[in-house]
Amino acid sequence: MPVVTFAPGPSKVPDHLSTLYTQAFQEGIPSISHRGPQFEAAFSNAVNQLREKLDVPADYKIFFVGSATEAWGIFHDSLVKHSALHLHNGAFGGKWAAYCKYYKPELTSIQYGPSEDPAPLLAHLRPEHEAICLTHNETSNATMLETSFLEASHAAMGPDRLVFVDVTSSMAGISLPWHLGDVWFASAQKCLAIPAGLAVIICGPRALAKAHEIGAKHYNSIPVMEKYAANNQTSYTPNVLSIYILGQHLMRTAPVRESEVALYSRAARYYAAAEAHNLLTPLIKRKANQSPTVIAIEAKPDTLSRMKAAALSQGLMLGNGYIPWKDTTFRIANFPAYTDEDQARVLAVLESVQ
Repeated sequence: MPVVTFAPGPSKVPDHLSTLYTQAFQEGIPSISHRGPQFEAAFSNAVNQLREKLDVPADYKIFFVGSATEAWGIFHDSLVKHSALHLHNGAFGGKWAAYCKYYKPELTSIQYGPSEDPAPLLAHLRPEHEAICLTHNETSNATMLETSFLEASHAAMGPDRLVFVDVTSSMAGISLPWHLGDVWFASAQKCLAIPAGLAVIICGPRALAKAHEIGAKHYNSIPVMEKYAANNQTSYTPNVLSIYILGQHLMRTAPVRESEVALYSRAARYYAAAEAHNLLTPLIKRKANQSPTVIAIEAKPDTLSRMKAAALSQGLMLGNGYIPWKDTTFRIANFPAYTDEDQARVLAVLESVQ
């Protein structure tokens, strides 16, 4: 019996994926041309399913790349001439900022605490900042930005500057306020609930206009991706199998506005259990910052070891803490692929360690 992992990516995948992979091989999907009608149909289905299930607006374009990390460079190549402001409170937002300094050394990087209100940091915006880069759901420490902060960021940027939002751990888990961002991106191995090796970029009209103004000609620049996507294709040979699987998988899932109800309910139970436990506490103290899709729980090292061992004895694997919280936290993925029954098993383990 395989161990069920609760690490926040790669996620547990739903049982029906094994049937979909068999179906894909029976249809010869792994060997089809990315310039042929079968791929165009798979691409179109994946885009249409994302648009329908996630309520993506009609004027936002959907593209596929290899990973969210790959998307970082694409944005700064296609959408930023000189400088951007990065606000981050964890490892992945920090890596995004550090990576993009290679593209744009002039960018401004501001780090804040995981339990800190980020709103005052908008004071760091300068006229030369063409974009603000935000990590909506920071996987490393289980924080999430409030919608009110996205509203403030959107208002502060005005009509001529862009808002980039990393939603790697929240896209397809909760409803997103698309109109408050110009570029949204996520990897597939978390809330989208398929194996790693694919990422989704969703671009609004302001970002598309800016990309054409800059005119980057990289093979995966936004104008080039847009050109090929108009014909349900990509500019290079993509992960054909994953694009097919994503579309087929989403056909079998509920719209996010329906499925998020159960996700939020499970999150509340996790946080309540941690707060009531004698040896545990949520890592993130400011409740407005607590993520519903990744739960980080703080414990002393000996408690952490006992908790992980107890979970493994029950066929469960808790997620490790992420540097610098590696030795004092564990993380629990609360993505749509998990069920109330999965959660009940985890909560029983937490209760058993006292």
